[in-house]
Amino acid sequence: MNTTRIALVGSLMLALPLIQGCCCCCRGCGGGPDLGNDWGDELSEALAEEAVEQLGGIELDIDEEAGTVTVGDGEGTLSFAGGDAATYPADLPLPQYPGSQVEGGVGFTGGGDQMSAVVLRTDDSLETVSAWYAGQLGPDTQRMQMSDGSGQQVHSFVKQLDGGRQLMVGITAEDGQTAISLSAVSEGSAQ
Repeated sequence: MNTTRIALVGSLMLALPLIQGCCCCCRGCGGGPDLGNDWGDELSEALAEEAVEQLGGIELDIDEEAGTVTVGDGEGTLSFAGGDAATYPADLPLPQYPGSQVEGGVGFTGGGDQMSAVVLRTDDSLETVSAWYAGQLGPDTQRMQMSDGSGQQVHSFVKQLDGGRQLMVGITAEDGQTAISLSAVSEGSAQ
């Protein structure tokens, strides 16, 4: 499986909302030409279709109503979900923080590799969430606390499971809420 091709299209999928937002901004302020209300959506879709065509052999399914994007090449699949379509992944061996809302998720399978990730939000403090995950993950977990130059705190946990599976938790305070990033990664036969 050519994971580089899948990752390239996946990166494009993550960039599409930025393109759409930019186009809406130009129309909203009158700074751009009046190309119609769907210009950003049409540009995003055209860019995605062109990328898929250039790479060849990749199937792209964008379901705007469902809020999902799936990219695959017959040997592997990369899926994104956001908004109402985002649910907690059944295959993620980490507990969902009580009372948190699912913001979005991503999953990848192919060539024996597997990855599942989700982003959650809660009104609880970074310290409360961090203490809860520390208790859930146990003492054999690597823990890190970092701060950027502005004082933004990041708490991270990494735990190795038997068979080579790795669990990761990242917790940050953002806009008066706490964002929680959970992921599980398996390479090759380590599932």
